[in-house]
Amino acid sequence: MKKAERSVYHGEYHLFVFTFFLFLFQSESSLNFLSRAFRPVDTVSSIKYFSTPGKFNQLAGQANCFVCPDDTFTAVTMAKSCIACPSGRITAGNGSASCSPCSAGKKLESTDNTCVACDVGSFSEVQNAPGCKPCEAGKSLNETGQASCFPCLPGEYGNKKGLLICKQCAENTFSRASGQTTCEPCGVGEESEKGSAKCTKCDAGEAGTPCTKCDAGQYRGSSESPISCQSCPIGYISEDGSSKCQLCGAGTFGTNCKDCPSGYARQGSAKDATRCQKCQAGESSSTVRENVRHHDFDIFF
Repeated sequence: MKKAERSVYHGEYHLFVFTFFLFLFQSESSLNFLSRAFRPVDTVSSIKYFSTPGKFNQLAGQANCFVCPDDTFTAVTMAKSCIACPSGRITAGNGSASCSPCSAGKKLESTDNTCVACDVGSFSEVQNAPGCKPCEAGKSLNETGQASCFPCLPGEYGNKKGLLICKQCAENTFSRASGQTTCEPCGVGEESEKGSAKCTKCDAGEAGTPCTKCDAGQYRGSSESPISCQSCPIGYISEDGSSKCQLCGAGTFGTNCKDCPSGYARQGSAKDATRCQKCQAGESSSTVRENVRHHDFDIFF
């Protein structure tokens, strides 16, 4: 082999050896990088914990977050502490992300910044109310923490503030509308039961205020004035609570149907009951009464 050719050959050989070792070096570096990249890691020590709104974490690397106490809050993540609610605002509980004012139906206690439900018989209709107001007359409330009171129903009334329950109207009184503070008396010739929203006309045989049964010898029909009972006409009679009068029976006459006097008689068929007839010669009132007893009948006025 010629000298020039031998030099070229040696040069190419050296270049090949250098390239080969360079490739091995680079390959080893790549393998080391890949082995480090895909090496199993300790997942527990590598996870980072972030607190969410309503929670906080004071120490770095601490595994658990803590919830904000009542009336404190955090609105951001990764908070290191909680913020106290400003005056007039509270939280619904612990772990809150915001504060809110006292709702209607509650009052704000300024001494300790707490919300307290209104008691029965009282209410608050706005947020952060400094106090609760008693229900107005004509209204009542039997529940706590309410924003309004309920009006008394027809047939009821509320005569003072702060009532828990409305009262029923007494007999012979009424309240027609809701929210009334008093009950009205029934009119003359009317009556009502307890807790009524209206009055009704007296029944037949009754009159006045309150409705009272007509006395014996009196009457009132359903179509007649209920103001008072009427006296039966002469020759008619009635029992207590009657709606009509009836003609005096045989042997009786006049007001309250008195017995005919001795020597006088009256047959039941006689329509004139204002007087008795004098007995004829040979008759006596006792025999006449006995004879007409079988012919008696009633005639109603």
